[in-house]
Amino acid sequence: MFHKVVVALDYSEFASPIFEEAVSLAKVMGAQLQLIHVLSLEDAPGYQLSLYSEGYYPPLTEDNLYHREWTEFKNQSLHHLEADVESANVAGVSAEFSQLYGSPGKSICESARHWGADLILMGRRGRTGLSELFLGSVSNYVLHHAHCAVLTLNTPSQPLKEVARAESLTTEV
Repeated sequence: MFHKVVVALDYSEFASPIFEEAVSLAKVMGAQLQLIHVLSLEDAPGYQLSLYSEGYYPPLTEDNLYHREWTEFKNQSLHHLEADVESANVAGVSAEFSQLYGSPGKSICESARHWGADLILMGRRGRTGLSELFLGSVSNYVLHHAHCAVLTLNTPSQPLKEVARAESLTTEV
């Protein structure tokens, strides 16, 4: 039985099914949720552009385009976390959130350990081979470094809208 579940969300198009599964699991087990989103520079909009235009460490001044995009990215992520906590609470699940900075895998593991989680729930994109080698795998890191159980949910290879559209086309034929 799990009592404290960390849910790692990246707010891609696959985050909603992961969140829904976490709420369902928490309801069945009477568990608390801690929703985590890790802000990493690599995921921020405009990051690659800033590398080429201003050097590796762009200055974060308020008039800098990268700074404005980073602030918007941070605020959008915070808004998603707050909305998800509210949704979980409405569903009768105790939830809180943390917005962290840094390496996603390491941050998820450290936060889970600090909070005393007995389960980490997260998505898995299914990267293997060269794409995993070059792009990394957060779920792989967490699986190998977490102090507690880890449940990974495979995310579809297509965005959910495309899957739903493809299913509706096959049922119409």
